[in-house]
Amino acid sequence: MPPYNTPPGREGEAKTTMSDETELYLDHKLKFAKAYPFDRPDHSYLFVSGEDGDKSTAALPDWQAFLKEEQVKGIKRYAVLACGSNASPLQLRRKYAGHRGVIPVVKALLRDHDSVFCPQLAGYGSIAATLQISTGSTLHMHVTFLTDEQLSVMNATEGGYDYCLLKDIHVSLPGSSILTSAFAYLHKTGAFINEGECIALSAMKCEDRKFRALAQVDALTLAAETLCEEPGDNFIMRVLSGKKNHEWSNKLAMASVAYAGPYEKVEPLSKKPSILPSDTVTVW
Repeated sequence: MPPYNTPPGREGEAKTTMSDETELYLDHKLKFAKAYPFDRPDHSYLFVSGEDGDKSTAALPDWQAFLKEEQVKGIKRYAVLACGSNASPLQLRRKYAGHRGVIPVVKALLRDHDSVFCPQLAGYGSIAATLQISTGSTLHMHVTFLTDEQLSVMNATEGGYDYCLLKDIHVSLPGSSILTSAFAYLHKTGAFINEGECIALSAMKCEDRKFRALAQVDALTLAAETLCEEPGDNFIMRVLSGKKNHEWSNKLAMASVAYAGPYEKVEPLSKKPSILPSDTVTVW
């Protein structure tokens, strides 16, 4: 049967159209893979799930007043660090598609840390991020404040990561607010290592950075070379296919180092309703 049920005699035209659409689709997938960690506002904002485009973000002039008002309503939220794409409206739209609600995404500074590449090749073609200690550095990032339900959704999207409570940290938030503990997703095998050091994400701003920094496309090239594969779009397409991602990620993980700071692995909310005693958890 001709594609798209085209009239007799026009099968060739339909095939060309389908090929063009496929090419545009693949081009979009390649651009998406290379764009990680995606655009993130350089300010605090309110993410509105279930909305598209600009409607998915709203101003958040006073995040503390917003959280205090929700507290009065009995809404509990957990402070979860976003060191990569989880601060991007684009990624949040993907993860919370079909869910309604709002998420405060608050601009923050995290002392003595950097955002580095992990050894995992994601299904959407990118190499994702994880946190690592970097004494003297200050990472510009965001904190997402998630409800129980939102946290369960996020946990389900973080394959390859452990949901952890970081301790003895220093997170500066607008309004002179400081967090000394917060939740974060740490990659199970740690940070990818090349030539004896972690590789930072150049797309994530960090003051007094100690690690070498690469853009996503350069990190993918480095991964391909480490795996003795030909770098370039063909490699990214093979990552997108997912056929060898588990094998390749395991090979990359052979050169990795665990998070060097104090932390405690926590069971996801979906499995354990009460994470930790409330007096030890960063809850607003």
